[in-house]
Amino acid sequence: MTIRPAAEADIPAIARVHVDTWRAAYAGIVDAAHLASLSYESFEKRRRERFVTPGTKTFVAEADGAVFGFAVAGPIRELHGAYDAELYAIYVRPGAARHGAGKRLLAASAAWLTEEKRRSMLVWVLRDNLAGRRFYEKHGGVLDGTTLGKIGAQELEEVAYGWPDVAALAARLST
Repeated sequence: MTIRPAAEADIPAIARVHVDTWRAAYAGIVDAAHLASLSYESFEKRRRERFVTPGTKTFVAEADGAVFGFAVAGPIRELHGAYDAELYAIYVRPGAARHGAGKRLLAASAAWLTEEKRRSMLVWVLRDNLAGRRFYEKHGGVLDGTTLGKIGAQELEEVAYGWPDVAALAARLST
């Protein structure tokens, strides 16, 4: 397994991972019709827009030349406490989880944010995404608020996990 900065050529594979992971992780949480309506093309467009957004960085996890996970980090989008950075997304393809890719993607994101002189990091996760929540808790994320978000026509509660010291997170995950 290799963790590396994404290249533009990775975007179609990232979009496939994103859609496939949403469908698996959010089944029973997000409306089934909405999940079925997700398209690789629309997610590829979103990934292309994010890829060229200044101050953001995408990392991929790959094995045998195939991308099976990704993470995107950058400046905080909406002020929340003293946090100055945000983990926008971290997804590992169903079937490839629980082999350390998520931890390594989180570590790469935290290390890059530290290099960018960011002090702290926040991530939002659906309240009912228990696997995601356990992942952030396992890696020291501290519960730090809730909000309502909209996915399709559905309003869903999201919870925030924060790391007040992103450099300490990067150091802890690098061991």
